[in-house]
Amino acid sequence: MLPQNDTIDNRMKAATASLLLGCFAYPFSIAAFSFFFGLMVVFSLIRFESFRNGIHVCWYGYRSISIGVLCIIALNIVGILWSDDTDTANHKILKQINWLIVPVVIGISSFIPKLRKYIFIVFSIALFVHLVVCTCQYLGLISITGQGSNQGDPAGFIGHLSFGFVYSIWAGALLIAAQNFNLKWRVVCYLLAVYAVFSIFVTEGRSGYLLAFVMLILVLWKAFFHQKIMLKLTAVFLVIILFILLVFFSAPFQDELQQTMKGITSYINGDWRLSEPRLKIWLTSIELWKSSPYFGIGTGDYYNDAYNLLQKTEFMHLRTWSSYYSHPHNEFLFSLVRWGPIGLLAFIYLCWAWLSTGWKKDWQHDTMNAYLCTSSALAVIIHGVTEVSLNGKLTLVYAILILAFSMTKPLPEEMGEAKENSQL
Repeated sequence: MLPQNDTIDNRMKAATASLLLGCFAYPFSIAAFSFFFGLMVVFSLIRFESFRNGIHVCWYGYRSISIGVLCIIALNIVGILWSDDTDTANHKILKQINWLIVPVVIGISSFIPKLRKYIFIVFSIALFVHLVVCTCQYLGLISITGQGSNQGDPAGFIGHLSFGFVYSIWAGALLIAAQNFNLKWRVVCYLLAVYAVFSIFVTEGRSGYLLAFVMLILVLWKAFFHQKIMLKLTAVFLVIILFILLVFFSAPFQDELQQTMKGITSYINGDWRLSEPRLKIWLTSIELWKSSPYFGIGTGDYYNDAYNLLQKTEFMHLRTWSSYYSHPHNEFLFSLVRWGPIGLLAFIYLCWAWLSTGWKKDWQHDTMNAYLCTSSALAVIIHGVTEVSLNGKLTLVYAILILAFSMTKPLPEEMGEAKENSQL
């Protein structure tokens, strides 16, 4: 029988291995990364000291974000009281378990400081391999026919709804991490960032285009060229020119833009048949909220209530490609419809706490953490306008992971990057 200390060490190693495997599996299989992250949480809870350390950091170091997260969790739980569809409500509640990843990762990192570096390497390898898969899909070498993913929309196993969310944050992190490497690896990071951005513009995710632009502007404005306003402006101008060129030459972007403009124009002209689908979904959601304006319809009733509403003759014009849908393709509306004004305010508060915490961090001496916190908040907000950023499995887990690592202690070599950047 092993001594107790060795047993504890083995549990921590098992939690770390599960985290690494989960990160590698993330782009390829929801079932796989859910399994490994579940194991990580279990092993971390057994090694309770690390979990307690994570909770301590969350509450005393990031209390405003913690309060926002707890409010969302509480609303999910309380909202079951006026939900008729308890099965869906319970599913939504169980999804909140993913927030345990934050204190777990912080706790493991407190015992294994180099975990940040290991995770960055593993995640980068996995995302790069997935990009290669997407390129092969685009060239017709392999066939992936999942939702929002095909040869004309090569988003691999992630799908175009989450593709830009994932790869825009990664591209910005690569640009910042490059400052810590020698010339050879710095060039590799730059090339991977360019590869990621160009891949976003080959897919058909509208929010992804905006996210890629915002993340690059964020890195250039906050992380590079400290105290050099003219260099900042020049770099931002060059990025704007680059994106104009990408927009001009990106066939998927042109198609999405034309479809969106056609849908909006049709809506203005009263042609409901060709109107932008999301406008119809949002209007449906507003009608649902009107039916229960104070406390919302409950955590799990959106699917059934939307279906029933669209069976009524006076609302049949709001149908899209389907006569039903499970969410409003907008995180802000989703909070309002399910829990009323209190739910909307809770989600806005979480976004504000998350974004302001990252924005106020020390961008000169804690650059990567400042970027990770700020970029994940921006992604949740921007993506949340057209999708449910904290209710989609891929985006929820990714945002939670990025937030968790933004709360971990940076390595000494990371603290030196600001000195180099400040000289630019």
